[in-house]
Amino acid sequence: MQFLLIPDSFKGSLSAIEVTQIMSACIEKVLPRSNYTTFPFSDGGEGALDTLVEKAAGKLIFCDSVDALNRKINKPYFMFEKEATGWIELSQCAGLVGIEKKRQNPLKTSTLGVGHQIKHALDLGCRKIILGIGGSATHDLGAGIFVALGGQLLDHRGHAVFPSGGNLNRVYKIDNSLIDSRIEQTEFVIACDVNNPLLGEKGAAYVYATQKGASSNMIETLETNGAHLIQLIEHLNGQRLNSIEGGGAAGGVAAGLKGLLDAQITNGFDLLSKKTALEKALQKATIIFTGEGRFDGQTAAGKLPFKIAQWGDEQKKITFIFAGSVDPLVEKEKLSANIRLINCKPEHQNTEEAMKFAKQNLQNRVLSVLNELKN
Repeated sequence: MQFLLIPDSFKGSLSAIEVTQIMSACIEKVLPRSNYTTFPFSDGGEGALDTLVEKAAGKLIFCDSVDALNRKINKPYFMFEKEATGWIELSQCAGLVGIEKKRQNPLKTSTLGVGHQIKHALDLGCRKIILGIGGSATHDLGAGIFVALGGQLLDHRGHAVFPSGGNLNRVYKIDNSLIDSRIEQTEFVIACDVNNPLLGEKGAAYVYATQKGASSNMIETLETNGAHLIQLIEHLNGQRLNSIEGGGAAGGVAAGLKGLLDAQITNGFDLLSKKTALEKALQKATIIFTGEGRFDGQTAAGKLPFKIAQWGDEQKKITFIFAGSVDPLVEKEKLSANIRLINCKPEHQNTEEAMKFAKQNLQNRVLSVLNELKN
């Protein structure tokens, strides 16, 4: 058997690389004569840098920046070899990782640090910026990025407004007259893995803000503030942005930057696939192992594990999706016979316990599947 191990991260528990290490160790134990290829992957957001370092020509570049709470940090982005292109992972400087749970608050966080990384990449000659979004702690519609690049958000008195989710309603005017002149010669591409619009019940605030620390009252504020700022952005460039597909990704960064920087929104999985040798690895495999922290409606809407499984199904290959937990509303019976959904969470564990014991739970389920294949 030829295995392809291509999981996403188990958010909050295991990186994609750690998941592949667990899977490969299990294969060596149960089926030592089998071959496997490890391909820790990402749908363009969190984990993309790990994938690029392993599978693409280029190198990591570290630069000084700030995190989502404006604290000093030093974080990497990826610069492609022989291309004036940088891949910046939004979660490095605006992600939940590293933000203490009690301090997670999308009314106060900002994407400023991501803008600092973009500016650093421009300084090194990049004229194409790919922004992988996912795992954000922010809901500022990319306003922090805009400000870091020289743009201004002004209140009715002409004073600068700090670009956080809770301040967007104070913005009276968007001024791009002092923005970095290199922006006009730079192509911006947003690698996105969700279809949610910016506003409404399926939008950024109502679907994602809770996991960033928002209360119900905060969600209403974020929705109102986002609607206010996007209206100003639409007025600035004449585009209709509040309902574009994927515009709600990463706290509205996709919609905001489409309007502010003329960024193009594209599928992160497809984009990362082209930058690596994924297609060759998929064709070589006979059995595919993938997975993520939680399998739910968002997964089935096109996130990494389901895309991999769909590809395997088209090629008549069996794909096992290992999930840290499974949303009970997911209808397993609607999955193809070639797609096997494996819930790693024991019934006696709650979600918090399952995340704590994610390594052991995954190991147990992978060993169980391999023993079945062996017999």
